[in-house]
Amino acid sequence: MEYVLKGNVIYDELGKIAEVRREEQFRTDKIEIVGNAFKISLEREGMRFRILKDGSQVGTERRGLTIRYQATTYRVSRGQLTKFVRGSSNELRVDGDPWFFVIRREGEELKALGNANPDVMMIYLALLIPYLKPVRVVSKSVPREYSISSSILSALALASLTIPAFTRSQEASLIAYVIFLISAILSVVVRTVGRRRTRESLASR
Repeated sequence: MEYVLKGNVIYDELGKIAEVRREEQFRTDKIEIVGNAFKISLEREGMRFRILKDGSQVGTERRGLTIRYQATTYRVSRGQLTKFVRGSSNELRVDGDPWFFVIRREGEELKALGNANPDVMMIYLALLIPYLKPVRVVSKSVPREYSISSSILSALALASLTIPAFTRSQEASLIAYVIFLISAILSVVVRTVGRRRTRESLASR
């Protein structure tokens, strides 16, 4: 059995079978899978979704794409899900003893292949619509040379605070304050530039 998601439409071997509709504000509040003779709804209830088919509750979905549908629980590995979302893997296995199926990302499509409950296969496709394309994760790391420079400037800023302890000169205290201020600002600037260089490097790959 194979289902293909293109855009917001689900197809089987014979053609279009359902359309996916999502209601979103700050987060997804409702998902509907609407076919000619059926309607599956996922309605938010706190941190999870209630799953209804033609108006009657048949299951739940909780964070991490764990679905309880009728008498079977379907799960995905957290590690696999993270890799799928970020794009380091284009395949996701969904286990639901004794059934399982696989979701594959191919170009602009998601495919669900296996012999599990058709409703569940379509629900997973609908939930994964935001990941038709991998989500790029922006690294917050700073290149080593920028990190070292920033650390030196931070140390200089802290060291300048000790100058007034060795002299009562008002002029020396003022100089120490200026050194502290400039070093602290430069430390932040260097670290910010380093992060920007990292983002630019990732974007060019």
